[in-house]
Amino acid sequence: MLPGSGKIPRLYCALIQIIPVGGSMNVFSLMLVIGADRMLAIFMPLWYSTRSDKHYLKIMYLASFWFPLLLLGFAIKKVIEDPFINVKCFATDWTATDDQNLIQSIILVLICLTSLCYILMFFKLLYEQWKGKATAQRKAIYRTLALIMAIQIGGYTLTSIAYNIVMRISSKFSEDDLQYITCAVNVMSSLSSSLEVPVLFVVSTEHRLAFKSEFSWLFRSSPQTDTNNIPNITSQINTNFVQKYQPPKINTLVN
Repeated sequence: MLPGSGKIPRLYCALIQIIPVGGSMNVFSLMLVIGADRMLAIFMPLWYSTRSDKHYLKIMYLASFWFPLLLLGFAIKKVIEDPFINVKCFATDWTATDDQNLIQSIILVLICLTSLCYILMFFKLLYEQWKGKATAQRKAIYRTLALIMAIQIGGYTLTSIAYNIVMRISSKFSEDDLQYITCAVNVMSSLSSSLEVPVLFVVSTEHRLAFKSEFSWLFRSSPQTDTNNIPNITSQINTNFVQKYQPPKINTLVN
């Protein structure tokens, strides 16, 4: 439902909005979990070998749901005030204004903590490169992670700037027009975040090969002649020829 397009009971509004909005909130907490996991793997190499045995990774991923659950709690607190009052389904209709400000502050903190994880890993890479321990594979991993974070943080930053610009000139628009513009900004933000897959497909050979392997039915490749065996076949022919060739005996040459 597009907020502002009509009036429905607050309970139905919350049920419609909580899943997509909660999923969007989970992205930020999940980014921190992934960043912490990568940082532990870089600074503690034994992390990858122990996390699966002790189910640390599952616990971390389950812990990332605390943010959407917090949003759910705010929604329940607002809905129980009057669940069947007709509202236009704006964000303030199913969550309180103070709760929204708190959610925005939490998002900013999560982004800063995630950025800190990758900044620490970046300095670790510089240190390993200075010591001559950096490998091409590890550099590729860092480059991929940096692209993901740049897309996510850049998309959030541009969305915040666009939203603040719209709020500053909101007096020039009607309430419905302002809601349409805000929804358009949110749609562009979601599209910018979804650019991860095509960007990684273009710039990362590893991701491109993995994508082609996973969706091989999308790519039609003509059979290629395997030239690796040609030297072996040639060497085998030469070996057989030498083995079959018998040099003439000396007495035959004398006669």
